[in-house]
Amino acid sequence: MKITCIILFSVLLTANAESFKVSEHPAVLMRSITGFTEPSAHLDIEAEFLARVESFHVKEGETLNSSGQQILLVKQDSILAEIALKKEEAALQSEQQILKKQLSEKAIAEREVKYRLLEKNRLGKLSKTGKATQASFDMAEFEHDRACLKVSDIETSMIVQKQAINERKVAVAKAEEDLARHQIFGSRGWTVNKKYVEAGSLISPGEKIIQLVDVRTLSVYFRLSENEILALQTNEPDLRLKLNGKKIKAKIHHIDLNFDPVSRKRLVEMRIPGSEFKQATGGQALDLKLPIPYPNPAVKIPAKYIFTKLEQDYVKLSNGNSVALIPLRRNSDSVIINLSSLPKDAELILPEKN
Repeated sequence: MKITCIILFSVLLTANAESFKVSEHPAVLMRSITGFTEPSAHLDIEAEFLARVESFHVKEGETLNSSGQQILLVKQDSILAEIALKKEEAALQSEQQILKKQLSEKAIAEREVKYRLLEKNRLGKLSKTGKATQASFDMAEFEHDRACLKVSDIETSMIVQKQAINERKVAVAKAEEDLARHQIFGSRGWTVNKKYVEAGSLISPGEKIIQLVDVRTLSVYFRLSENEILALQTNEPDLRLKLNGKKIKAKIHHIDLNFDPVSRKRLVEMRIPGSEFKQATGGQALDLKLPIPYPNPAVKIPAKYIFTKLEQDYVKLSNGNSVALIPLRRNSDSVIINLSSLPKDAELILPEKN
């Protein structure tokens, strides 16, 4: 009989020894916000020229994984571009032939300068001895000056012609680039989302041809208040797939500096590796859970520390006093109350069982 009493007394002491320090258990509001995935980037490729779509070299849903950084997507009819290139090349050749002709004319003009100089010197000597008239010498000097001016004029024309050749070379380069742009390429790693037109369609400049998306990384957007943004930055993001509750690894990519004037919230973009999903696509629902402090400090008290007396909830302090509770919220296993309703540094003990 004595042994039984000792055992019961020990159990009672052990039960009362289990305490609950209020200051170590602040209550938080758990906000749950839903967002939907979307590709982190998308690219609408538009036509630059009036041309017919000759063929597509990729299929919708295909990821560009071929060797090389640039992969052929679409080929447009390039006959007009080829004709334009030939026209510019022919014009360039014509300009180059004009320059060759000017070079020949310059050589002849320089030879004439030498001849006129000899003639001028000959008549100069003869005029000094009276064997030639002064008028003959003056005419020879004039012809020499005219030959020199002709060389200078040809040189000026050659400078202008060289500039014309450079302009034609630029025109040829542009025609070559225009021809090359009739084949549209995409970067490795992107995925073909959809085609806006079909092969054989005649498209105008600015008309959309094909859309690429980048699903190697997915984005999800949330509109959050300042305390929600603070909670997101302070804690590891608790982001879960709504379909099965799987936790998803994500990082904050960008927080908009502007805010929505209606909700007074800011847009937050989070980035998620596509490998986190069985199939990386847009439209997958995600739940973001954020622990938000109560406006006034609150504490979450487990139900086992609460006892009811005359339909009033109480807790028992370590000094033996009881305090009535005014719950802010009741959960199945706990009650949340204002921290100010308990003494400072309060420590709770389990109530005695009746």
